[in-house]
Amino acid sequence: RPSSRRQRPGTATREAKKGKAKGAEEQEPPSLQRLDQYVEGMYDGVEAATQATHQILQLARSPDNLEGLLNNESLLGLLARLLKEEGRKSMDLAINIIYIIYSFSNFSQFHQLLQQAHVGDNIMRLIDLEIQ
Repeated sequence: RPSSRRQRPGTATREAKKGKAKGAEEQEPPSLQRLDQYVEGMYDGVEAATQATHQILQLARSPDNLEGLLNNESLLGLLARLLKEEGRKSMDLAINIIYIIYSFSNFSQFHQLLQQAHVGDNIMRLIDLEIQ
């Protein structure tokens, strides 16, 4: 017997596509070619930023990708801003960003860029807030 509740036309299809797209996105390995998409995702709220930074973190784990990541001029500044403004709201987001920064910090050629972005100061402020 069919349900008496009516569904809007196209709703189930849209929801299924969203779920399918989300699952497919999670299964695809991160790629430097999609870095611009990840950066755009960081502007779409805390949850989307957490997912985007997770993808970037997967890339940052390979030293071969670090220079390619920093070729995106806005990435480091955006990570620093997100850590400062949103890091208190989401521990997962903060951890992703800190691990990305940690990946860069292992190589002395990136230290100047990290210093210019004030990431050390932002991390220390976040730690101070957590202690209090």
